[in-house]
Amino acid sequence: MTKEKIKLLSLISNHIKCAINLYGMIHKEKLCDIFCHHYPDYKKEEVLPLLDDPLSLQFVYFSQDYYIHEALYFENLMDTHLNDTKLLPYYVPNLQTFLKYSDNFYVERTAAYLELTHFLLKILPQTHHSKIDSVVDDLTIGVQMDLSLDHAIMIFERYQLPIKELDTKKLLDKVVNLYKQTRTWKLHGFTKNEMNYYQKFGNRLPLNQSCDCESGKTYGECCYHDEKVFLNHIDEEDHRFQITDDMITDYKHKLLRESDRIIFYHTHLTHPSLRDLIKHFIEHHMKDISRERPKDALAALALLLMRLHHIEDQKIPKEKILRTLGNWTYRQLIEGMSQWLEVIYHQKPVEFNHIEDLQHSLDAYFKDYPVKKEPNKGYTWLEKSLEKATYDEEHVDRVHDLVFNIKEAQHPLELDYFKLLLKTCPTAFLAIAFLVEVSEPKDHLILLKCYIKAFEICHQDVLSNPPKNFTHYGYNKEYILALDSIGLLYKENGNYKLAFDAYQKMIKYDDEDRFGAKESILICYVMTNQMEAYDDAIHALPVDSLYRKVLMMFHKMLMGESFYEEYLVLLKDHEDILDVIIGIKSPDSFPFDTPEGSFFYDFYQVLTYQKELLEPLLSLHKGNQKPLN
Repeated sequence: MTKEKIKLLSLISNHIKCAINLYGMIHKEKLCDIFCHHYPDYKKEEVLPLLDDPLSLQFVYFSQDYYIHEALYFENLMDTHLNDTKLLPYYVPNLQTFLKYSDNFYVERTAAYLELTHFLLKILPQTHHSKIDSVVDDLTIGVQMDLSLDHAIMIFERYQLPIKELDTKKLLDKVVNLYKQTRTWKLHGFTKNEMNYYQKFGNRLPLNQSCDCESGKTYGECCYHDEKVFLNHIDEEDHRFQITDDMITDYKHKLLRESDRIIFYHTHLTHPSLRDLIKHFIEHHMKDISRERPKDALAALALLLMRLHHIEDQKIPKEKILRTLGNWTYRQLIEGMSQWLEVIYHQKPVEFNHIEDLQHSLDAYFKDYPVKKEPNKGYTWLEKSLEKATYDEEHVDRVHDLVFNIKEAQHPLELDYFKLLLKTCPTAFLAIAFLVEVSEPKDHLILLKCYIKAFEICHQDVLSNPPKNFTHYGYNKEYILALDSIGLLYKENGNYKLAFDAYQKMIKYDDEDRFGAKESILICYVMTNQMEAYDDAIHALPVDSLYRKVLMMFHKMLMGESFYEEYLVLLKDHEDILDVIIGIKSPDSFPFDTPEGSFFYDFYQVLTYQKELLEPLLSLHKGNQKPLN
């Protein structure tokens, strides 16, 4: 595969994620139109064929030429969505705005969002303030999916907010306003207010109103010119997602043909066998299973049986294990569907008795042959595996579906299966990312280093020629965050030299410096005695930069020079921050997840390790008659 095609596939993959998060579902031809609108150098005939074989993406399914968000797919709401959105135009923002939706949890902070946040901060007791951002984010995501006002009440109850004690009318007004100003799938990405205006005047906003892209121009002079292409083009195709008898018959043949090509020496000799399980699902659950690609459906059933039969690594041919990588939908279906329906319908669903029967038979087998787990001996084997790693694109693609789905599973894979996975796919950086999530803190550093190594092996072409806005593409953001975590762990251990190396990589690739590496590295310069580089970096900062002021004061402290004047200036403007830095106030409530907060955390750590530097600061506070805890 050429570098040009790899780049194009990466751009397409990112656009699919953005479109699904903004619209809920979209036809591949409409997606192609939007992609070519944003990237005019690519032609439709070049892009469209690549959409026939969809990439493996989290939360995204492909059926009957539509890309579909799992929230619609698993509730079988595709026809409802198409009926709701029929004859509506698409909201297609500029590329910069569109790419924000590559984050599955991106929330646009509209005026209504901020009003509701400020309202809750004002009327709720302070003990609930830490929950408010999460509450409003969840509400906004629910509105985007067109969930009802009852859903809003459920969110307030889930976070245990005392809404019964509040002014319910004012709260309801704020929530309704949020509904009107939030982009929704049901309106093809428009807000309710925008759609009302469009239906009256044919535009999303008044032409003389300031454009919401914050360019400083009016909407008529700015985004309207690009958007009107899609405002004036409405699809009238009447599609229905119906599973016909012919489709079911065809799927049966594909599934059985696929099963004949797989040789599992254990699962076909023991009961229940793979073919038994296939027959069971064909007979009882074809409408559920037929929504998946045959190889994914079969892989999920095979993986389930491998787990239940406790097949050991060395007994499975390496070239066959890749056939087991697939969707965990059916394992979750077997173990949880009956209980889930009981909760929804408050009664036992008779139509799923067959699932329950299969569950009982598999549970009995599992009980008779318990898994003997070996104690975790660490992850040195993983480091050694990566030293011999070679890039195999097919292996990496196949592992995506598995890892994305086991991250949501209630019963993640055991360590032995990850070992096997990494033997056949040593560049499976996503599998390593999952290990980080489920491992103990003592193992985080070595796993993060392995993640970085695996990512760099897999993405050699991208890293050799990093694109602008690096963190907006693919898994690049996670790569930068992993480097940031490594830097933080090294600094906590006092190893500033190795932390410095991590931050250098961040600066090299993250051209926007979204995560504050240029500030974090300044502390490393000081602690590794690279004062010339430190001076250059300091003087490159704006004169009024808070980082510059604090570090110049810190430098004077290290040199034993007077820093009284600099400290008083900072104290006047940033009293609370400095209270945290010198330990007068607890850092628990400080926003360390921001670049600025991360920088001050670095500074706080340095002073914690060098108690003698705290004394002059404390003396100054006493001199200003500031109470100490």
